[in-house]
Amino acid sequence: MLRRCGYSLMESLIVILIFTTTLLVALPQIFGFTRWNALEKNAKVIESTFKRAKFLAAYKNMRHRVYFNVNGNSFYIHCDANNNRTFDKGEKIIGPFFLTDGVSFNCENIYGPPSNPTKQPFAPVTFNRMIASCSPTGQWSNPGSVYLSDKNGDHVAITLTIKGVIRTFWWNKDKNKWEK
Repeated sequence: MLRRCGYSLMESLIVILIFTTTLLVALPQIFGFTRWNALEKNAKVIESTFKRAKFLAAYKNMRHRVYFNVNGNSFYIHCDANNNRTFDKGEKIIGPFFLTDGVSFNCENIYGPPSNPTKQPFAPVTFNRMIASCSPTGQWSNPGSVYLSDKNGDHVAITLTIKGVIRTFWWNKDKNKWEK
């Protein structure tokens, strides 16, 4: 009796067809996930920077500020030991942190603020002078929002209240509104 080893051509073609079909179904979800993942990753870095500045302000009992450089797609924390709003010798700078994966500060084609969207935001960072400032008691001096977008035109907004509540919103293009 003659024994054959391996698979027939028909069996191999069926396996390739099943694999290709599965891949075609899965690819849109995979690319959609990575697209949102870049925005989410950058939003989380900004959120954690706010939390870190608040912690350091209370821990070191000195004002800490988060400075945003919109043109440079970066931000950093300044530990203002004497509270004079200037960089003095010996004061610590943490950062800079750069936006990555094609994400930038951008507020075009959206409405703001996320809590009550009525018109396009005046800038992608709405804090006074693009600085979020936290006192040693953990209070933020001014509320504001940071708007990010990616190369696909998707947007995320990170808002900060005076009490330090951080919220992240996603822009729904189809509904023209923010969603949590």
